[in-house]
Amino acid sequence: MSDFFQDVFSKTKKFANNAVDETKDAAQKAKLNSKINNDQQMIDKNMAEIGRYFYDQYKDNPPQGLEKAFGDIKILQESIEISRGEIQTLEAAMAARKQS
Repeated sequence: MSDFFQDVFSKTKKFANNAVDETKDAAQKAKLNSKINNDQQMIDKNMAEIGRYFYDQYKDNPPQGLEKAFGDIKILQESIEISRGEIQTLEAAMAARKQS
């Protein structure tokens, strides 16, 4: 009978140890995934900064093969400026209505 309880105790202890190990591994995995995500965000930020610098240096004379991308950026920038102008017009109209 004592062997039975010893066997149950051993199996229970092994199960508990495995559960603790699984929890530790899961926590370490989450920590590493968080580090990877943070590092990737820093890479993306630096790549964007490099891209802005590169674009500013070559916007008037894009490198071969990048003409379309540079042109698309210019079109989007112009579209943004048009939208900002429209917002200013709307804000002026709203302000005028408030004063009348």
